[in-house]
Parts: sequence; C-alpha cells; structure tokens
Amino acid sequence: MNREHRQPYELLKDKEIVIHCQFELHGNVIYRQLVNNGLKDRNLIGGYRTYKFAKM
Repeated sequence: MNREHRQPYELLKDKEIVIHCQFELHGNVIYRQLVNNGLKDRNLIGGYRTYKFAKM
C-alpha cells in the first residue's frame, strides 16, 4: 500500500471503529483491511440485521 492510501488510516489510529454491513461479508473484508493497517476496530458479527434483531 502506498503512502497516499495509508494516510487516511493514520488519521484514525486513535479512534475505535465499528464495522457493519447488512450480512457481515463485506464488513469482514473491510475489518481485515483496517486491522492490517493498525487500526482498532470491531466487526459486528452477524451483520446489522442480527444487531437490529437483538435490539428488539
């Protein structure tokens, strides 16, 4: 990854990011990319639909 792509990650290093998508698949891909770049983030297991159902 070149410097131009890494720069946005540097701005977020002190933040916690929660990743979610409708079914979890895309969230997993993004989660791995962010973790590989040193970010502290969490993947919402089961996707947003699972979260929404659990909140009912």
